[in-house]
Amino acid sequence: MKITYLGQAGVLFETNGLRIVVDPYLSDSCGAQNPAQHRRQRINEAYLNLSPQVVICTHCHLDHLDPETLRHYLTPEGNVTAMAPGEGWRKLREFGGKNNYVLFNRHVEWTQGQAHFRAVKAVHSDPDAVGVILEAEGGRWYLSGDTLYSEEILQPVIKRAYTDMVIGDMTGNEATEDLVLALPTETESGGVNLELLTYIEGEFRAKQTLAVGAGSYNGCAALHAGQGLDGKPWLVLDGWAGSGGTSLSSNIVRYDEETGFLQLYTPPGVWDMYGVSQRYDTSLLSMDVDGNGTIDIPSEVGDGGELRSPLDKRLKFLLWRDYATPSGGHESFGVYDSEYRFFVPLPSGLHGRILLRSNAGSTGWLVCSEDGETVYLEIRVVDAEPSQNRDTDYTRIANIGDQQLQARLVEPYFGLSMDKLTAGTVMIG
Repeated sequence: MKITYLGQAGVLFETNGLRIVVDPYLSDSCGAQNPAQHRRQRINEAYLNLSPQVVICTHCHLDHLDPETLRHYLTPEGNVTAMAPGEGWRKLREFGGKNNYVLFNRHVEWTQGQAHFRAVKAVHSDPDAVGVILEAEGGRWYLSGDTLYSEEILQPVIKRAYTDMVIGDMTGNEATEDLVLALPTETESGGVNLELLTYIEGEFRAKQTLAVGAGSYNGCAALHAGQGLDGKPWLVLDGWAGSGGTSLSSNIVRYDEETGFLQLYTPPGVWDMYGVSQRYDTSLLSMDVDGNGTIDIPSEVGDGGELRSPLDKRLKFLLWRDYATPSGGHESFGVYDSEYRFFVPLPSGLHGRILLRSNAGSTGWLVCSEDGETVYLEIRVVDAEPSQNRDTDYTRIANIGDQQLQARLVEPYFGLSMDKLTAGTVMIG
């Protein structure tokens, strides 16, 4: 393992033929916006020609995700795996091209070559920010990004056995920062305690504790911050559910300005949020799947269509909802491949009107009409060797380790296009 410091927070790892760049900042973009933040360290321009296979940005701030630097790495002809959480991921995708853009939110894991990456929580003003754990050559390295650590400020946090946290503006008071901890309960009925703390006079002070999921949850799997009704901040809690925590369910929590407290929110028309959101693949954490700034909650739907054997053991029909409007918010219907862990969006008009069956080479699956006679789309995963990729009918959607996820449009269907497939396909982790 060779490690090179690139300046600012940037680091280059070279391991087993793989070049990994984290948080590269090789310009003076911050200084161009604010002269007080001009770069004081000389730039080694040779680092702009590294040609990395993996680029990771821990959050979307300019000194960690710098378009002026990244344009040297994420070229239209490139084949780079570019990973970032939340808003950072959306900014990376603007580079387009043949690069593979991975939504690298907390808890997501990714393997490329002989290197394994895991996104871990970070406490920062960007609520999506992550740290990174890299495992390679028998060692483990932690990259903190811009995470906050201060015993004086975080003393209330350090003393608590929390399972997750988010930091940001929950109360709508731009003059303060708020912190929400997910804490285990001490009752036989289980559930999760969400503790709201507000930063006042140099420390986080406890403001409220909200009990969620008593009798339903065994603990917190993940906590997500996003926008909800009227653009107001809210939280989505993914809780371990079922006997022994074998499934996931979700609840929405928002801050009520009139009472000054966090409250559970049940969207109109939903009588049982726990039941509606229950899914049995525990990789299916909530996320901003469509990149619009809201957190989408996945549901396994039984009426999505027909799954021919053996695909019924591998594929699931999913419906993601953000519940961000009184009418239910934005929805995204599609297929989740649990073997390779990716989600492919499909037009809502195909919901309940399709049949999925294996393709001819058993390298993937076909999206067909209900009677199976008309094929709309083929999805396959093949080795990334040049000999496997000479068929120009297929378009590369993403990289999965040493393989490629490819798609081929067959018969036209309204709303089904390669642009939408490329933009909307998400690697779950």
